[in-house]
Amino acid sequence: MDMAHLNLASYLFAALAFLLFFGLQLTARREGLPARLLVVATLVSGIWSLVLAVASLTASPPYHLMLALDAVRYIACILFLGSLLQTSDNLNQLIAQSRLLRIFVPLALLLVVMDLFMPELGFPPVTVLFSAHLSLAVVGLMIVEQVFRFGDRQQKWALKPLCLAYGAQFAFDFAMFAEATLFNHLDLMMWVGRGVVFALTVPFLLISARRIKQLSLRIFVSRQVVYHSTLLFGAGLYLLLMAAVGYYIRFFGGEWGTLGQVLFFALALLLLASLFLSESLRRQVQVFITKHFYANRYDYRIEWLKTNQKLAERADDACIYQTALDAMATVAKAPAGILLRRSDRMLSIQAHLGTITAEQAQLIASEVIRAEAFCLQSRWIIDLHEFSEHPERYPELTLDVPLLHKYGIKTLVPMIEGEELTGFFALGRLEGEPEINWEDRDLFNTVTHQLATFLSLHEASEALAESKQFDAFNRMSAFLVHDLKNIVAQLNLIVVNAVRHKHNPEFIDDSLDTLTNAVSKMQRIMNQLKQSTPSPESRRQVALCALLEEQVARHQSQQPQPELSCVTDATIRVDSERLSAIIGNLIQNAQDATDKSGSVTVSLTTNNDWVDICVSDTGSGMSAQFINERLFKPFDTTKGNAGMGIGVYDARQFVQNCGGNLTVQSELGEGSCFTLRLPLHS
Repeated sequence: MDMAHLNLASYLFAALAFLLFFGLQLTARREGLPARLLVVATLVSGIWSLVLAVASLTASPPYHLMLALDAVRYIACILFLGSLLQTSDNLNQLIAQSRLLRIFVPLALLLVVMDLFMPELGFPPVTVLFSAHLSLAVVGLMIVEQVFRFGDRQQKWALKPLCLAYGAQFAFDFAMFAEATLFNHLDLMMWVGRGVVFALTVPFLLISARRIKQLSLRIFVSRQVVYHSTLLFGAGLYLLLMAAVGYYIRFFGGEWGTLGQVLFFALALLLLASLFLSESLRRQVQVFITKHFYANRYDYRIEWLKTNQKLAERADDACIYQTALDAMATVAKAPAGILLRRSDRMLSIQAHLGTITAEQAQLIASEVIRAEAFCLQSRWIIDLHEFSEHPERYPELTLDVPLLHKYGIKTLVPMIEGEELTGFFALGRLEGEPEINWEDRDLFNTVTHQLATFLSLHEASEALAESKQFDAFNRMSAFLVHDLKNIVAQLNLIVVNAVRHKHNPEFIDDSLDTLTNAVSKMQRIMNQLKQSTPSPESRRQVALCALLEEQVARHQSQQPQPELSCVTDATIRVDSERLSAIIGNLIQNAQDATDKSGSVTVSLTTNNDWVDICVSDTGSGMSAQFINERLFKPFDTTKGNAGMGIGVYDARQFVQNCGGNLTVQSELGEGSCFTLRLPLHS
């Protein structure tokens, strides 16, 4: 075959590809300027390829006409690419909005005129024309780069094939015209191969046209026809390639060349036959064609919103699992099913649907659990019909299919979160419904992830609420024990001194006062346990100086004895019982932290609308780190088993509830000062 026939075949191949793409676009619904410009660019490319193919049959091809058509093709392609960068309603508006196009289009049209009249004028030189066409290729590469760079992530996914196609065309032209500029003539082999290269870029344009909404091509061709045509086309390309390699072996193989060619071609046919017999390969090709050349069966956005609406319509939290099963059954069009959910490390039945009874659900569940290991490893949805017909697709899986079919179960959908299988949907199927395909599986997986997240949030909320209930109970118990500890300490002091002072009238009077105070505290504790919130009646007007005197007097039996300093008296509305307990606890803490030779002082001062109660000592003191990290942390104590670690925490909570605050000043070895600032008017 001579170069003329190769050139004819190359550009006829390109013309066929472009004109077929043009015909497909005519059957599509075109919206917007980019879609119309793509049609024009494809038609111009098809005519350009056809003219170059016919020109190869003439004795002296009209190169000036070829170069002019080449420039026209560049104008059409770059206008289309420019329309992807601008939002324009018509061509004039597009050119007016783009500075690059305002410069490029007139210069390209001038180049068309120069190409047409070059033989008659003899000017400019051929090298200048080649350089001009080289510049067109450079402009094309620039605008392709801009189209891809300025798109967001979703747009890049749609534009990537298109940019690859036009990038390959412009890059090939750049290489060809660059060499022509250097050597003052076009390379014949590159010129011939150009048609094949351009034809191979058309599938990429088709993919992008399918992905971009404005250029959407709704190709109503039978899926089976496209599927088998693709396989035959691929087989043809494979055989051509193998034939070329076989010819190379024969040409360079010497006396063994013919035998090597025969053996190689036989092995190639054997490999091709094995590929065609591979069901896995055929299914992958079929899914690829369906995904990229046909509209999706489901609109996942709509399905997602429908599932959300279904979940939002639940009556109460008690039927949350039933709601999830109903939502999944609606998506899968399942008349019956059960939901298994992991609880206490076991899969248990949480809901059932349709005619399935509780006893039948137990039988189904015992069978479904057998698929747990397989689904966790493969993350597959099990179609029981496919499992019956092709068990080899589900290796190492054993199920009693007749039992599951007896109760109407047709599909098993695992619920996998991270690396853990957290549940199963066992679903039925309506009579006459087709077998589930890859689109059904994608939809089921999407909705299952949505429902798994929904159930996990619900379960986490329940666990958190339960934890809060236990936390509230533990906190209440801790405060109760803390108050009882102080009461027991007072009663124990009476018991210890009773034998020695039982005949002392003053001791008897003091003991009676202590017992009266203990009974009062116990009654207050019982009232608090009966009420969920503090009663407003517990607050009354309290003379602070008298309250402090009472607490100082009660702690005189322990060294160092506390001293009271009331610069002025003040009366505030507060829960006197709790405030007395808090002051007493702070005095007790100060005494515990101070040697007998030290001092503990309680003072009362007023400052505008505030009253300050200070309990200070000259004891061991605290570091700033301890105050910041541990002092107000509940249940953290430095007294071992003798303390609860909630006294200071309780004091701060009480003061803050009264509208005040508690501050601490302390240094190691210097002592501490706790200041309760309370509002005079509450």
